[in-house]
Amino acid sequence: MGASIRPAVYTQEKVGLRDRVRIARRWGTGLHLNVWYVAIAVFLFAVLTVAAVMGPIRDYYTAWREAGMLEVEYEVVSQINEGLTKDVERLNTLEGIEDEARRRGYVYPDEEAIVVEGLEEEQVSEEDAVKAALAEYEQNLPWYVHVLDDLFDYKHK
Repeated sequence: MGASIRPAVYTQEKVGLRDRVRIARRWGTGLHLNVWYVAIAVFLFAVLTVAAVMGPIRDYYTAWREAGMLEVEYEVVSQINEGLTKDVERLNTLEGIEDEARRRGYVYPDEEAIVVEGLEEEQVSEEDAVKAALAEYEQNLPWYVHVLDDLFDYKHK
């Protein structure tokens, strides 16, 4: 009963690297192993992080590329639509109807029809126009987009 209880006193001393190595050797562990464990843990964390975000990044890139392709396709179809709208407006006039009838070979009774051969108009279908515009768009993309296409295995549908 005569022993007095004394609180433990903790001091914060600056411990240098040499002291840490000495203490680690005394306890049977090497400081170099701890560095390797940290390096391996950081590497594994980086690999797992890249693996975790690769799917969403690939989805975002695919959506971005598809949006670019759809934009080009929309522009081509809009131009075709504008041309067809102008044709409809022209054909709603008397002069437009007469021009289209003459183009198809009809003439008034007091006129004489003349057929010119060898001057065929080149008809480009909507599908061919879209394909040509998409091919031009693909050719004008910067080099890094083609690298990212290969990296994310992107192929246009």
